Amino acid sequence: MTSQRAAYTRLGAIAAAWSLGATLAWQLGARSLDPLVPALFAVGAFMLTQDLGRAGRWRGGSPKYWRGRRIDDDDRPRRLH
Repeated sequence: MTSQRAAYTRLGAIAAAWSLGATLAWQLGARSLDPLVPALFAVGAFMLTQDLGRAGRWRGGSPKYWRGRRIDDDDRPRRLH
């Protein structure tokens, strides 16, 4: 997934979560919680989609190479200094 597509997908998820929160607050008749519930749903969607579109080790990210050899950060010896 490209970064632009991931950004649009994330924006859509946040907008849908906001709409769902606003609808739930309206259905429950909680007018005092009307600004709070949609915001909490949107923040939840923001947090859940935080890694969307990022290439990581388990998602086929580009590996590191040094002198033609693949380097794995987890296999490197750690220095104690």
